[in-house]
Amino acid sequence: MVVFLTVCALVVIVLYKQIWTAFLANAVLNGVIIFVLAIGIALAFRQVIRLFPEIDWVNGFRLADPGLAVERPPVLLRADGRATA
Repeated sequence: MVVFLTVCALVVIVLYKQIWTAFLANAVLNGVIIFVLAIGIALAFRQVIRLFPEIDWVNGFRLADPGLAVERPPVLLRADGRATA
């Protein structure tokens, strides 16, 4: 995700003048679009970061000896299907 955003930022830097001219054609609408895009990017990163503890749990569960008790249950992978925030 970071690599993709870096490539996009490089394209924006290269095409800065053309993008700025197009942005000024309707600055309010384009500003709202960029704001919503930024919120979407932040939420996508948040969702991926939330998965890290679950990945650690699955890897620990997979590598554990049979019969070992699990220290902490997963939050997003709950057995009853309910996810907590």
